Amino acid sequence: MKHRVKSLEPIMQKKITYLRGIEVEESIEIVRHCFFSDVEMKFLERIVRNVAEFQNAYHDMLKYWNYERYLEEAYAATQNKVSKYYGVCEVCNAPQPLVVDYQSADVREGREVPNWRERLVCPNCGCNNRQRFIIRTVFENYRLGMNVLLYEQVSSVFQRIKEEIPTVEGFEYFGEGFVSGAVYDHVIYQNICDMTYPDESFDLVISNDVFEHVYDYERAFREACRVLKKRGKLIFTVPFNANNSKTELRTVSDEGKISYLMEPVYHDNPVEKHPPLLVYQIFGWDILDLLEKCGFSDAYAKVYYGMKEGYLGYLPMYFEAYK
Repeated sequence: MKHRVKSLEPIMQKKITYLRGIEVEESIEIVRHCFFSDVEMKFLERIVRNVAEFQNAYHDMLKYWNYERYLEEAYAATQNKVSKYYGVCEVCNAPQPLVVDYQSADVREGREVPNWRERLVCPNCGCNNRQRFIIRTVFENYRLGMNVLLYEQVSSVFQRIKEEIPTVEGFEYFGEGFVSGAVYDHVIYQNICDMTYPDESFDLVISNDVFEHVYDYERAFREACRVLKKRGKLIFTVPFNANNSKTELRTVSDEGKISYLMEPVYHDNPVEKHPPLLVYQIFGWDILDLLEKCGFSDAYAKVYYGMKEGYLGYLPMYFEAYK
């Protein structure tokens, strides 16, 4: 005689609310593993050289933007000011609960959303998303005995790299009107258009959001090429509009007098006692041809994404140029 199974209440109720508090972090983990394969969750990187290649990469990666939209809604539903994203910090080489908050938040449809590039901070080393990635990139490219130069000195990026590469050199560019190679308040200054380093001094040159702060950026690229050894590599980030074929000039200069073509934009000065730095231009794809004109044998952009490492955001990108 067969036993009849009693009807049960549906497992999934129609009225579902987001889990609040720490539970949201576990729900994000479940979503990540349910909707993405192990291959899709691996770190990925792709060379792009023009608008069309960028757009193809963007469309291929739309699934990650949908995932980030879910993250934004889940974090917002908790009403917490600070949340966590479980990832692997490649600076600490260990799993970490990366901090998500609304510092430097973007606004979308009237709602604050996390600034993925500037947050996702490791609570152990203190580095955010982009800082952790550039440190990873330096270590990935470094070989014993290489000479490395960073266009920064007072940052956590420089300090973390120096712990592993004691010979690394660094400086700060905090505006015009200072003497290259001089020390101001224990900080080395270099004008990136006229540095004091000898020709072919470095195997790796690293610059994070600095080239936009000089009007004569072509001269700055030539100077970076000059101090690199043969087959040396420049790795850098700049404000970049991937939908523009040409660099967007925000200013013009007539005998040193600056006129504004657009509302001026400033970035915080790395040395607090100095005023913010003006953004002279937003780069476009013509930057690659310019780099070759300045002496580099090859130049390209790379888009990347790291779900497990917390390298999130709107198709993160950086540039490489070989001498």
